[in-house]
Amino acid sequence: MRLSAGEDPGLYAGETRFPQPGRWELTVEVIGRYVGDAHFTLDVVAPLVPQRTPEKEKPQFDIDFPTLRHLAMEWGHLAGFGLWLLATGVGLLNPTDRRLFVLVATWAGFVVEGVTGLYKMEYSTPFAEGLRLFNLTQIPRVFFAREYVYTLVVKHALMVVAMGVTLALTIHVWRTQPGDRVHVYRGLLGVNLVIALIIAAAAAVLGVYHAIVLHFS
Repeated sequence: MRLSAGEDPGLYAGETRFPQPGRWELTVEVIGRYVGDAHFTLDVVAPLVPQRTPEKEKPQFDIDFPTLRHLAMEWGHLAGFGLWLLATGVGLLNPTDRRLFVLVATWAGFVVEGVTGLYKMEYSTPFAEGLRLFNLTQIPRVFFAREYVYTLVVKHALMVVAMGVTLALTIHVWRTQPGDRVHVYRGLLGVNLVIALIIAAAAAVLGVYHAIVLHFS
């Protein structure tokens, strides 16, 4: 390869291509007035390959058993509450018929609420560890964490009261005939309806606290 003289005296320019990257020894030979040569090494690296713009990845929804279980528990909790409200409404609208359905549906709703509620206490709270209602000394020191836990305690206490009212309703149905002492039957169902509405309001407040605790965690 011959070097051509540049515009400035003593500067030469040329181009050569190397077959592969690595360390190469070069010899520059001067021909003319000042005869001589020079040796030096040159490290040649491979040219950088332009990176391709990564394609937008489509979100992947992995449907496995834990996911299905979690969805079943979350929706099951709502379904249990809805079953309780349905049974209460049926009993209030027609206090003389379907009394057995009202009792069975109410207790079934409580069972579903209890099973799914235990799961939610373990896996659906905004805290890293599950909650224990009988051991509230380890409440995380997070903004609105105590308010969240105390509201949850009130919600569970109301559920216990509702079960007591339903137990009284069950005894009443067992001891009376359809149409007897309807005012007592409707009164107990009315108390259950009020408790259910208060629990629904507490659940809405819990949703707000849940978002706040997650934000400040």
